[in-house]
Amino acid sequence: MDGLLGLDIGTTSTKAVLFDSTGAEWARAVSNPYRNLTPHAGWVEQDPNDLWDAVLSVLREVLTLAGSDMKVRAVCMAAQSGSLLPADANGEPVHPLITWMDGRTGDLVQRWREEGVQDWVKPLSGWSLYPGLCLPTIAWLRENDPDTFSAASHYFSVNDFIAYRLTGRRVTNPSNAGGMQLVDIHTAEWHPDLCRLAGITPQQLSKIKPAGSVIGLFKAEIARSVGLEL
Repeated sequence: MDGLLGLDIGTTSTKAVLFDSTGAEWARAVSNPYRNLTPHAGWVEQDPNDLWDAVLSVLREVLTLAGSDMKVRAVCMAAQSGSLLPADANGEPVHPLITWMDGRTGDLVQRWREEGVQDWVKPLSGWSLYPGLCLPTIAWLRENDPDTFSAASHYFSVNDFIAYRLTGRRVTNPSNAGGMQLVDIHTAEWHPDLCRLAGITPQQLSKIKPAGSVIGLFKAEIARSVGLEL
């Protein structure tokens, strides 16, 4: 039987639901909650490996429950938006995931508002300046954590980090990309001026493809580890 698998990497846990080709639910799994790390007041970080382990665990569980008669034809993913993961050139994290709940950029955002930055950022990005979004978070790293900023050559959100771990391809979608506050809502592309405000270039971000686009096949070793037949 053919199946479709939905994967939801949320703010607190990861869920997976497998449907057959008629839309009937076949199996489901839920991970343990992630740990929220608060090294300073107002900071909310997560270990990206906690999220990755949660993804692997729910995939293994749901595929085991489905049994050998089910052939998964596609996996579709949704993920928490607005969180930031700095990574090196090989896509490996150089800092914990800074979640959308994090408030460390409050002073920077207030300063930008007073300087009138929001007057041009909101029409471009569609977002008011907000402390938890990736645009001010990257700028905060540049000003306050130069070691991390220097070590980071790529910036992931959660969805493209997991997609990269699963497939080896750095691809995001317009919705999750928009949540980084670095996208021109008129073109659905990374905007150089928004990236410049953060202190990066569009080349340091994943390629934006339409929602529903095929990213690629699971890496063979990942497929084997979770029991997925390619």
